[in-house]
Amino acid sequence: MKKLIVLILCLLFCIPIASAYAESEEGEKLISGDFSYVVLDDGTAKITDYSGGDFFAPKIILTIPDILGGCKVTAIGDYAFCYQPALGSIIIPDSVTSIGEGAFANCAYLTSITLPEGVTIIKDKTFFGCTSLKSIMIPDSVTSIGNEVFSGCDSLTSVIIPHSVMSIGEQSFFKCYSLKSIMIPDSVTNIGEGAFSYCIGLSSIRIPASITSLGNDTFSRCDSLTSVTIPDSVISIGDKVFSECDSLTSIIIPDSVTSIGVNPFLACKKLRSIIVSPDHPVLATIDGVLFSKGDKRLVCYPCAFTDMKYSIPDGIRLIMDNAFSNCDSLRYITIPDSVTFIGDEAFEGCGSLTSITIPYSVMNIGNRVFSGCGSLASITIPDSVASIGEWTFFGCGSLVSITIPDSVTSIGNGAFSKCGSLVSVTIPDNVTSIGNGAFSGCGSLVSITISDSVTSIGNRAFIQCNDQLLITVGHDSYAANYCKANNLNCAYPDSHDWLNN
Repeated sequence: MKKLIVLILCLLFCIPIASAYAESEEGEKLISGDFSYVVLDDGTAKITDYSGGDFFAPKIILTIPDILGGCKVTAIGDYAFCYQPALGSIIIPDSVTSIGEGAFANCAYLTSITLPEGVTIIKDKTFFGCTSLKSIMIPDSVTSIGNEVFSGCDSLTSVIIPHSVMSIGEQSFFKCYSLKSIMIPDSVTNIGEGAFSYCIGLSSIRIPASITSLGNDTFSRCDSLTSVTIPDSVISIGDKVFSECDSLTSIIIPDSVTSIGVNPFLACKKLRSIIVSPDHPVLATIDGVLFSKGDKRLVCYPCAFTDMKYSIPDGIRLIMDNAFSNCDSLRYITIPDSVTFIGDEAFEGCGSLTSITIPYSVMNIGNRVFSGCGSLASITIPDSVASIGEWTFFGCGSLVSITIPDSVTSIGNGAFSKCGSLVSVTIPDNVTSIGNGAFSGCGSLVSITISDSVTSIGNRAFIQCNDQLLITVGHDSYAANYCKANNLNCAYPDSHDWLNN
């Protein structure tokens, strides 16, 4: 019965337990007391399963035997002790040199464990979800910490990584909420993506000089991290490495860095300064905002603008995705004529932004560029713009009117959805398509004119608009037929045409 319950739980949580409950390919499964094991080719034993746990028993101290059936125990198989709530502490014999993937995963009440000196690799998910594990001593024999090894160990407060370790896997300490500090030794040459992501208690981190790159999301959502020093050995910084580090106030980027990914400081709302040397071959800072010298990209930003206004310098050509997203204090911004591209979500969530002028050099407005800009009351779209992306002005509740230039040929899905103050709109002659839900939820919209050029209108384009909404359309146009099919109020340009009105 106990084994059945454990089996069901493991299946529910998608834990691969076949190796723990089926006959091993390495030999016939044998049983000694609460332990199942197989004999390996070298005559030693590998534990494949443990049946001694009791869901209703108090937490116990388990000493794993070093001999089973006369064979020395040298290995613990994959998921051998997974989901054992009775285990409070485990002592592993020195004879063990191999511990399998997920061996102790989701042992919810496991508070301590002693790893033997012979273990060289801590495999993927070994202690995944051990929510009561508070500390662990990693022996000097370990050279590699696998992926998600301590992921979800939210009680883990400290870890000492020995100088033997050379690599730390992806998400190895993911959501270790209680981890306050960790010393990464100089022996480590690789830190996997998201390794310390969501370590919300981590206040400081030392990146060793042996590291050459910081992978995506390495320290994202480390809410207590206030400052970071990146060593001169680092040449690349990945996407969102420090994103949403709410307490990060300053950072120094060394001259060695030649590559920076997308939004490494996304939503770092207290970041006031990014320090780059004037002689940096690739980067430059202007008023605390980081730029790339080579291709004139706006790469990343500090979210806090003390004067609540900012002018992008002349010469910048590209405003990349999320460049100013969630800059809550940004009220005014000036975009120079040199800018030709504004990336997706560039100003999303800038709740204080009241007005903006897009220069004539811009040809496309990407997806969600101004989504959630609740204070945006006016915007000028130049004749150079050919398309308005999906959800571009979603939730711009203060936008009363907008002029769509003749150059625009398409309006994306949800482009003006939830623009609750928008009263009237004219769709110009060159527009051929209006996306799904393009004007949905525009509760004040009472007038819209759609040209005969429109040949496609998506589903629910005008749903939840004002009950008095009147759509002016051409005779026998696609828009006229759309209105009739969807029971929308429509009128024709000639108000005296009583036959068709």
